[in-house]
Amino acid sequence: MLRFEQIQEIVLLKAKKIGFSEPIIRRAAELSLLIKHKTGHRGAMTAAALYVASKEKGEFITQRIIRDEFGFSEVTLRRHIKAINEEKEKSLYNIKIPLI
Repeated sequence: MLRFEQIQEIVLLKAKKIGFSEPIIRRAAELSLLIKHKTGHRGAMTAAALYVASKEKGEFITQRIIRDEFGFSEVTLRRHIKAINEEKEKSLYNIKIPLI
């Protein structure tokens, strides 16, 4: 069985091939760690993190695009998107990546 970090790396590598920008990929990696402890499909968690990161960075991406590229249902993505947003609200601080 693959560890969370291995699954995360696979999803993020695919995201890079699809054309997601580096800041979105880095932010998605951080966001996916917020819900690492939750149960569910680890790949879907990271794919949902890509969606949330793209919205934070102002880039247009739809849940359907994520679904088509990664093979998860929109319902699964929405569940993980909701979990990420809840964890962001609960966290004492919002993780920011300095732009270099």
